[in-house]
Amino acid sequence: MAVPPLNPFVRITNEQGQPTPDFMQWWTAQRAANDIIVPLSTPAEVSAVLDLLGDTHGDLLFRGASIWDTLGPGTAGFVLSTGGPGAPPVWVATTAQVMTLTTRAVAFSITNALLTGLHVAQTTFSTEADVTVPSGLTGTEPMEIVWLSGDRPTVLAAAGVDIVSPDGALALRTVGSWAKLTPRGSDDYLLWGDLAIGIGNGKLLLLQGDFSGNFSLQGDAASGISYLVLEGV
Repeated sequence: MAVPPLNPFVRITNEQGQPTPDFMQWWTAQRAANDIIVPLSTPAEVSAVLDLLGDTHGDLLFRGASIWDTLGPGTAGFVLSTGGPGAPPVWVATTAQVMTLTTRAVAFSITNALLTGLHVAQTTFSTEADVTVPSGLTGTEPMEIVWLSGDRPTVLAAAGVDIVSPDGALALRTVGSWAKLTPRGSDDYLLWGDLAIGIGNGKLLLLQGDFSGNFSLQGDAASGISYLVLEGV
C-alpha cells in the first residue's frame, strides 16, 4: 500500500538534531512499502542477481576500477590474458606452432634455424654419421632428431660445446628412436630420448651376461673402435 507524502507540518528533527518520532514513523512505513527483498537461497536466485551484470552465455565476471564488470565471450580458440593490476582481462588470439619436418641423408650440423620454432630432422644415413652441434649458436628452442631408416645417427659436440645426456649417451638406439636437443645456455645443451650407451664414435659397447675370468679393453686408435676381450668362462 502506498504511503502518503510526509505532512509538511511534521518536524523532521528535534533541537538536538535527531529524527523526531513522527518522522521515523513515516520513514519506516515508506521503507516497508518500497524496499525490495531479493532471496538468495538457491543457485537460480543468485543467478538472477548476477544476470543484472551480464546474462550472455560465456560472460566472465571481473572487478573493474570502481565496480564489478563482465567480459563478453571471446572468439573460439582465443585465450584469456590478464593485463596485470589496474587493467581488465582481454581475449587474445593464439599463434599455432607449425612443425617443420626435414629428411637428412648425410651428416649435418645443427643451425640456429633448427633451434627456432618446432623442427624435426629425420635421418636416413647410408652409413653411421654425426649430427654436429657447433659452437656459437643462439637458437633457444628444442629440436628433435629421429632415426627414420638407414644407419645410426650420433650427436657430436664441437669444440667448446657441452652436451649433457643420460650416462653420456649420444647415439640413437635403433631405427625409430628419437632424441631431443634442448639449448640450456651458451654452448650448453641437454640431450635426452631413446639413446644407446656406448655405441659408435669409439665408445664401448655394453655387454651383459654372467661370466667369470679376466677381461681387458682393446681398440684401434686409428678407427676409434673399442671392444672387450673376455678370457675364461
